Amino acid sequence: MTNYFRMDGWVKTAQGPAIAGAQIYVCTQPANIPTIPPAAPSPLALIYSDPNGLVPIAQPIITDGFGHYDFYALPGLYTVVVSYNGVVQNYYTDQSLGAVGTGGGGTSLVLEVNGTPTSNQLLLNLASGSGVTLADLGGGTVQISASSSGITLQTNGTNNTDQALLNLIAGTGVSLVAGGTGGVTITNTSTGTTFGTSGVGFFWGPGFTGPLFSASISAGTLATTARAVYVFEFTLDSSWTIRTASYMSDNGASSAYFGFGIYSLAGNALLTTSFLSTATSSNTPVTNTFTAVTLPAGTYYFAQSCDNTSVEGVVFLLGYVGQSGVNLYGLMNANSQPVAMLATNVMSTNTGVMPSTLGTLTALTNQAIGGLGAVKWTP
Repeated sequence: MTNYFRMDGWVKTAQGPAIAGAQIYVCTQPANIPTIPPAAPSPLALIYSDPNGLVPIAQPIITDGFGHYDFYALPGLYTVVVSYNGVVQNYYTDQSLGAVGTGGGGTSLVLEVNGTPTSNQLLLNLASGSGVTLADLGGGTVQISASSSGITLQTNGTNNTDQALLNLIAGTGVSLVAGGTGGVTITNTSTGTTFGTSGVGFFWGPGFTGPLFSASISAGTLATTARAVYVFEFTLDSSWTIRTASYMSDNGASSAYFGFGIYSLAGNALLTTSFLSTATSSNTPVTNTFTAVTLPAGTYYFAQSCDNTSVEGVVFLLGYVGQSGVNLYGLMNANSQPVAMLATNVMSTNTGVMPSTLGTLTALTNQAIGGLGAVKWTP
């Protein structure tokens, strides 16, 4: 905040009576004092009638009936000129306002810019430069603006054709939504890595990218114990929004339910679906559609169950595969990091509804379970 200081003075005759109507001029130094009217002293200082510097005083100041005058001004040294009937009667140099000079043991105020003292301690001038304009808005306010010749906006090293606008354009797999306050939301609309044709994306089973089984790998049962929930850890390397799931039974067992789900590592259900096996659905894919669920990139649990231990499906065998002695359960659960497990909670009876939580998980060893259901999750 700028500080303005007050000065009071009185004009009297040599015998003592006050002189009303005298003209008072306040000048910066060095002042030019004319001896022949009607020229006025110069240069005139900026003076005010209030301590905030809001109401300027036009010079000269006219003394009142007591010969008194007063004004406010910035700190500095001034020359006060007394005139009467247009003739200079006297003048007083080095009239100090505020903390100026070193008189009385004080310390002078030195204005600096970035640590360098300014050449004129009464003025701080702002100079416009390349791409910058200055505007005096009055009241001591200066507006600093970038002009049209300012910084050039570029995209990947190429100048933009319109320097006043930066346009964003949506592309494949990306959508843009204006926020209304200058913000723009950029959303990835892709549903993950694409396998297949025509932009149809999907992933199999517990996160395997593409069907890994072949004719030499037979089908297997989904559960050795009815309604037991078998859990397998998997990782998605990108975000997926899933709306459908498909499964195909390998035999004609009728009225058997089998269910599948994706769970968080805390064991909470994120996505579940169930299917009913009928005699006509053998080797025929069936599909369920549900409310879209988005799975961010990360690690999850895939779970499967069936209420009939004889129902087989197209699966990835996890027992002994290819040759005797290859224990894939042991491989999956190596390094004390189990990824093939049995859950405490079970699937509901005669509904295929998977549990909302998995409960305690126990690592699977080599046993007679057929393997992972080849569920196709699609966006």
